[in-house]
Amino acid sequence: MFFYENDATGTRIDYEAAVSGDLQLVPAGAALAVLTDDYARMLADGMLLDDAEPFDALMEPRSRRAPTARSPGAADGRIRLP
Repeated sequence: MFFYENDATGTRIDYEAAVSGDLQLVPAGAALAVLTDDYARMLADGMLLDDAEPFDALMEPRSRRAPTARSPGAADGRIRLP
């Protein structure tokens, strides 16, 4: 069950796309710059794991990303979100 919601431009959000992996949540313009700076500050403050992925890699569409140690089905058996 989903509740109807619109994005910042007023376009209805397609939740079916979200659960199928087709929804992209990457901001653009000034919002991307703010998020990039925030991520860099979190890294500098030690808030993320020592082996945190580069910000640009996190913003890449999942379909183009190479599997990592944090990918589902990792060797330790824990499911991790990239």
